[in-house]
Amino acid sequence: MLIKVPLSWLREYVDIPVSPEELGNRLHMSSTEVKGIDRPWWGDKIRVGRVSELAKHPNADKLQLATIEYGASQPKTVVTGATNLTVGAIVPYADEGAEIVDGHTGERTVLKGRPMRGIQSEGMVLSAKELGLGEEHEGIHLLGPDLPVGALLREVLGETIFSFEVQPNRPDCLGVVGMARETSAVLATGLRDPALDRLVDRAPKGLDLRIEDDAACPRFAAALLTSVRLGPSPAWMQARLIAAGMRPIDNVVDITN
Repeated sequence: MLIKVPLSWLREYVDIPVSPEELGNRLHMSSTEVKGIDRPWWGDKIRVGRVSELAKHPNADKLQLATIEYGASQPKTVVTGATNLTVGAIVPYADEGAEIVDGHTGERTVLKGRPMRGIQSEGMVLSAKELGLGEEHEGIHLLGPDLPVGALLREVLGETIFSFEVQPNRPDCLGVVGMARETSAVLATGLRDPALDRLVDRAPKGLDLRIEDDAACPRFAAALLTSVRLGPSPAWMQARLIAAGMRPIDNVVDITN
């Protein structure tokens, strides 16, 4: 079975003092087949930007003029129809000539500056879909406020992802913690098990649970969750699932993945 494991997720459970290539080689030689190592494809023309000004487009009610600082001596003006921008927002900015994902076709394309209702748009602020991070295309993919303006996006947001072909005799590796345990053994570094809330020995209040045959079922575990509100998962969880090759659905489904 092919599984994808983001390096950042792996590092939460085990220290990795070697390069991704070295780690991949060691795991491969220890019988954990590495099918590939994927790195962010964003080029030098996609950087962390900051919205310093917002103004209405003089010729279009649904368009805005966003002034974007991105580490150069002069900011750029971007024409956008996104409604989730505010002054001070940290955003992914693509300069002319950047390779992005076309929000309509899903194919990679080279960005070209063009006039929009009489005003030249000098690049773009990007949605999650245009970055290849998901299907969201309605608004701009807002970044964390602590990211340095002008930094290459691939260096502060990019993810290195391992693809492993897990064999039938290694079900213990079908998950991030299992791969962290394998990495710990290969590199002889310590393993940090995830924190767990242990189930209590008595049935939760409001849950009637009885074992009628102790011999046939010596142990049964159950938990009762209340006041759960269905909705989208946090952005960090969605990004992590996408990196691991899964599609975010909602908070209830995503947390089980």
